[in-house]
Amino acid sequence: MTETLRRRLLLDIAELQAKPYPNIFLHVDDENLNRACLVLTVEEYGPLHMRLDFPSDYPIQPPIIKIDSNISHPNIIRGQICASILNTPEGWTPAYTLKGFAIQLLSFFASDAIEQVNGKGRVYLRDYRARSKAADGRMGFCCTGGFGNIPPFKLIFHFMNDVMVKFNKDTLVNTNNSSDINTKTIQSTLTHASEKAIESYFHLFHLLICLAIDDPSVVGYANDLIDKFVNGGTSKSSCPNLNHILIASLISDVEVSYKTMETMIKEAITRNVVWMLGEQPGLSYIEPSEVSQYRLEKTFEASKTSYRILMFLKIFKTTAIGKPKKPLSQLANEAFKRHGAPPRGSARYLADWTKRIHLIASFPDFFRVMGMGRVYK
Repeated sequence: MTETLRRRLLLDIAELQAKPYPNIFLHVDDENLNRACLVLTVEEYGPLHMRLDFPSDYPIQPPIIKIDSNISHPNIIRGQICASILNTPEGWTPAYTLKGFAIQLLSFFASDAIEQVNGKGRVYLRDYRARSKAADGRMGFCCTGGFGNIPPFKLIFHFMNDVMVKFNKDTLVNTNNSSDINTKTIQSTLTHASEKAIESYFHLFHLLICLAIDDPSVVGYANDLIDKFVNGGTSKSSCPNLNHILIASLISDVEVSYKTMETMIKEAITRNVVWMLGEQPGLSYIEPSEVSQYRLEKTFEASKTSYRILMFLKIFKTTAIGKPKKPLSQLANEAFKRHGAPPRGSARYLADWTKRIHLIASFPDFFRVMGMGRVYK
């Protein structure tokens, strides 16, 4: 894939993740951006899980798509979707963004009737949908390939990351949609939702601790992940997801130093440049002054979600493992006594911190939360 086409793919992914469309969710493979999982939630069928493979000449050619959910539909044949946008030269155009393509598919599955390209006319879908609803118990998430050989602890890493990404995006959307009339109600609802999300995070953390105690190679993986990053493996190919470094530090024997944290933040800023310039192309102009407050403000604003996740993980680590760090066996025993729930008051404490994190709008305040206040001294 050429650099121009790859940049277009990155911009398409960024658009769908930064500005999500209702009932459409995209999960990209961190280790291979040419593969993704698209989930469309349709009232008649429930969540539909699809595998996307982006060809080397995307968007000149459409994504290769295969549906993994068990669905009764006249235009689905052995997981292949028969639709003009995918199967005919005149149906696809490079002008379609990934978001526009996903919306077209959502409309396709939500339609009451489908025109058949084989000359059989219009097919009404009531009977098909009736059979689909009868098969709800067999649908859900049913990828034919399963989870492959991915170790369970790596799935926990991904779950912990996904919970935080979605939680921060949902909180941001709800906060931006608040009005003066119902601000108090919204804040109360957000606090409750925050505490529930944090409780689920503690349960995932408990699972990770248990896996680490049962299998020493899990701690070894966490140590290697941090060691490689410390020793220069900071690129996207070496470390696909920066948040995994902080998740690994929850169980690792290797301490994340001030220098490592500084490197991680620099890498986060660098990785967001392409998406940032896509949204704010004016920042491609380099001001003559040594320090530009405007650039600092806009750079922070463009990647708030990334910085908020880093801040939350930093606060969570201090809250969950203590200072000095408790041994994993002690953390596991304490968690078992609580049935995996957070320590008393921790969910509310972290929910309050989440509110404060969402008010942070500058690099100096961000660095202070990360324990790096001397950066600006």
